[in-house]
Amino acid sequence: MGAKEDLIKKLQQRANDERLKDRLLVEQHALFAQKLPDLHKLLEGAVDGVPGVEVSHQDVSADMEGHYASLIVEFLGSEIRFDPISKNGEYGVRARNLNASDLLFLPNDNDSWTAEDSSGEVYELTEELIINRLSKFLDEDSKETIHLWD
Repeated sequence: MGAKEDLIKKLQQRANDERLKDRLLVEQHALFAQKLPDLHKLLEGAVDGVPGVEVSHQDVSADMEGHYASLIVEFLGSEIRFDPISKNGEYGVRARNLNASDLLFLPNDNDSWTAEDSSGEVYELTEELIINRLSKFLDEDSKETIHLWD
């Protein structure tokens, strides 16, 4: 094969790769848009009935195709935010204050949302994960010493 044919073949492969990438991004966005309402229901259900917990929504989805609300869970003066985000072409939810560092949860075909931290540990966004974090907020709040002054 000559150099010209090789160049043409590489250009065609590059175009095919770009089309595949674009299609995968569209599919991932569609999955995100479909799964986000269920995620909000899961998160709201996880804290439903827990005294002192307030759940609110805030539209902060700038730079995204479509408008998606953030879900905010407030408890004992602390909050956990679940912000929709598009990062590197992937649509997901950035969880702030759920872990030591922010986690980017991406939807999966099996109705779960998973994230991986910088150490490679994988997290699944579940009711238990939220409740454990709220429990840590309570532990931290309880550790604050009360000084009684004479």
